[in-house]
Amino acid sequence: MSLSPIASGFRFAAGRRFRFGMQRPVAALALTTTFLVAAPPLGADTVEDWLQRMTSSVEKYNYRGTVARRFDKRMEYMQVVHRYADGEVSERIETLDGADRTLIRDKNGIRCVLPDSKAVLFQDASAVSGFVGRMPISVERLQRHYDVVFVRGGERVADRKTIQLAIRPRDEWRYGYRLWLEHPSGLTLKSELLDVYGRVIEETRFVNLSIEETIPDAEFEFDINVSGFRQIGYTSDQPAVDVLVENAPLSSDLPTGFAMTHRSQSDDGVLHLKFDDGMASVSVFVEPIAVERKVMAGASRLGGTHTYSLSANGRQVTAVGEVPLETARRVAESIARLDVSVTR
Repeated sequence: MSLSPIASGFRFAAGRRFRFGMQRPVAALALTTTFLVAAPPLGADTVEDWLQRMTSSVEKYNYRGTVARRFDKRMEYMQVVHRYADGEVSERIETLDGADRTLIRDKNGIRCVLPDSKAVLFQDASAVSGFVGRMPISVERLQRHYDVVFVRGGERVADRKTIQLAIRPRDEWRYGYRLWLEHPSGLTLKSELLDVYGRVIEETRFVNLSIEETIPDAEFEFDINVSGFRQIGYTSDQPAVDVLVENAPLSSDLPTGFAMTHRSQSDDGVLHLKFDDGMASVSVFVEPIAVERKVMAGASRLGGTHTYSLSANGRQVTAVGEVPLETARRVAESIARLDVSVTR
């Protein structure tokens, strides 16, 4: 379950600066969970069964609830509404404290309203995996780069029984995860993002959850009039082109296992590329450098999300994702070296 980049208002750069360089081996992360490995709980279902159940749960249930997110010694609370109807997923995320933000995701794309800035941010819906984003994008590809095991002691979350999975990376290009899935639905009720030492970087959990038969269309409309707000980002009606290119030249210098799965361009000329390994994903934004605009450079972090920016050949390249810093840097630099066309 993940709120970035969606519920964070499409954040690009925030947080502290970091030195570059790979972390210590991932053996430290493995040691934190190996001794907890347990037999399949609550029945004979396999790890693969639970992964498939988790990914399909977003297309089986309508629900609403309050979510708490802990990161960088901070807590955020938000209200989440999720619906699956007529083959389409719709979501609404509304912050309950801090900056006022409301995000709606449906078949038309993603719209995030920032009332204080009088702005609406747009993004192509096919480029993001929704609120419950900390889940497998591809179970088959995930298992090439992670070990997935049951963990003893699935606790109650939001007053519901759970089973717990540990997803451990096999190298230093990706984070580890602990997931608490409701039994028997497979809904992700709690997730932890772990660094290479096994330390929790972020925790997201439902405080309360209600499964509902139906949710009306009105739940996925904004409560305020945004007709006079600035519109920023992807607003084109043209469908994005989704591809999976394992060994294409575009991905030849990427971290092991990451492949391009999305490419689109916004109306204001920003090229968006998405790469994933079956679990973690990195978005890359490429745009011409405007004379009047300040060029971003270097790294920043907010919770488990790293951002790395650089300029090359008259273009600004920014990589952002829930991955280690070195992964974001490698992805940005590999794209900056390529002749990726950006048209206005």
